[in-house]
Amino acid sequence: MKGFIIQMAGMLWLATAALQAEDLGGLSIDFTPDTARPGDLVTLWVEMNREDNAEFKLEGPSHPQLHLVAREQIAPAHVNGQYYQGERLMLQPLSSGKITLADVAVELTETKGARNVSLPVATLTVEPFEADDEAATPE
Repeated sequence: MKGFIIQMAGMLWLATAALQAEDLGGLSIDFTPDTARPGDLVTLWVEMNREDNAEFKLEGPSHPQLHLVAREQIAPAHVNGQYYQGERLMLQPLSSGKITLADVAVELTETKGARNVSLPVATLTVEPFEADDEAATPE
């Protein structure tokens, strides 16, 4: 009986891992840097690196605490045996706190057709200004 329970637990673990591991099609998302202060410029990178030909169209993202400064699309290219495409958004955080982008998706067009891919959560930590930065006394 104990062996049966261990087998069932192992199968449940494998099934759960398979459900959570969505095929991202070589896509990634990341803030650079991942820590900033209000008013700093940060870059949100969405990139695709894969062996098979594909293109993506970024849907969103938006957040009330992020101001879009610029958006650059990097055209698909075939480099060193990999298909690469990127899009970067230059953003300014408006206030301190943790900013989480959880609703970012792309439309990925592959040789077998188009599909929507939800990207992993991207988090930016916005630190408050130091008390010394707000001093009104000139040096």
